[in-house]
Amino acid sequence: MKNRKRGLLPDTFGAYVLNNALVTGKYDMPVIGYFGNQLPDYLALYSNIQDYRKTHNTCVTFFQYDKQFDSIKGLWNAILHKNEKLLNSYKERFEGVKFIVCPDYSITGDMPLAMQIFNSYRSKVVAIWLRDNCGCTIIPNLRFNNQKSYDYCFDGIAYKSIVCLSILGLCAKPVDVQNLINGLHESIIRIRPSAIILFGECTEKKFNTIFKECIKEGIPIYCPESRNKNFWREHYGITK
Repeated sequence: MKNRKRGLLPDTFGAYVLNNALVTGKYDMPVIGYFGNQLPDYLALYSNIQDYRKTHNTCVTFFQYDKQFDSIKGLWNAILHKNEKLLNSYKERFEGVKFIVCPDYSITGDMPLAMQIFNSYRSKVVAIWLRDNCGCTIIPNLRFNNQKSYDYCFDGIAYKSIVCLSILGLCAKPVDVQNLINGLHESIIRIRPSAIILFGECTEKKFNTIFKECIKEGIPIYCPESRNKNFWREHYGITK
């Protein structure tokens, strides 16, 4: 555990949020993990506040364009600048929400690597703030792009944690499907998730191709309801 107090120096990276946090890896990524028995049964989008409490086990996700949740008045800037008025509004927004997935700040392969690492870092800082201030359970976001992202994207996800993965828009091109297969293979080696909560849909054939190794390794894939789910209803590893 590393102490993040800065003494008299200005806090320019949300250090106060991490005072009691465990960090790991060469980029000091805050550690997030979920090992509970209860799982989300509905995945709500950040912008759809009316869905936040749709079920008792609804989970809020950030699987949208960054502009929907990352702006001058976004949660990261509110935390960084200790804007109490904004922070209180976010506490009200998420009051009573049971699960939240770590924010999905973009780490696309065409972005500078430094920005990708920063976005992965601040996702976890925001998640810790949400956990400590909103009384919610945080589920790690499994997000990768190409092999360069393996250098940082698994750091901070606790070993054998339950994770959430979005495949929305990532199944159309063969190169994207292969990146999913490669990334899942690497995740099994590095963090071996105990289960994967899936957001998004694809054809059954592609599903079986993408998650072939996970299924073989006995890693269940849960497919909760969401506004974006309109193809398959089958749960791998669970019986309704």
